[in-house]
Amino acid sequence: TDDSLLARFARVELLLQAVHTLPVATLALAHGRTLGAGADLFAACSERWIVGDASFAFPGAGFGLVLGSTRLAECVSAPTAAAWIQSGAPIDAASACAHGLATHRIEAQVLDAECDALLARLSRLDGPTQRAIHAATQAARRPRGAAGDAEDLARLLRSAARPGLRDRIAAYRAA
Repeated sequence: TDDSLLARFARVELLLQAVHTLPVATLALAHGRTLGAGADLFAACSERWIVGDASFAFPGAGFGLVLGSTRLAECVSAPTAAAWIQSGAPIDAASACAHGLATHRIEAQVLDAECDALLARLSRLDGPTQRAIHAATQAARRPRGAAGDAEDLARLLRSAARPGLRDRIAAYRAA
């Protein structure tokens, strides 16, 4: 139903906000096609790695949904995020890297070594120091805090609460 979809999208947004504001480094790995909420989860993390080739798409606007737009704009700039969201077109790995959606691109055969290097870098410092560094560097990424999160949730709820969400999604999927 429209109501259950609205609740589901609200829970997704709250999850994305929680991941985005964690006081520790977060890592997302993109393999293959990463779209919708998966692409939004990728953008919510502090470390965003493409393994091999990956493509991204943000199709929600195609059925009238506003989800993850602010976080994406923080990664790639507002004009780029708007263009990607409005078009719903696939974004290839090269574009994702060039615009800042991805922070690192690696090949699958070196994934374990790269993860070990990341863990070594992060475990070099104690927990309080890691959290303080993460908080300080992430403050530039998302200075709006709880008020901004509330605005993002309100935008999502307004877009999802318009009557006919289920039908809009079905029409989008059929197209």
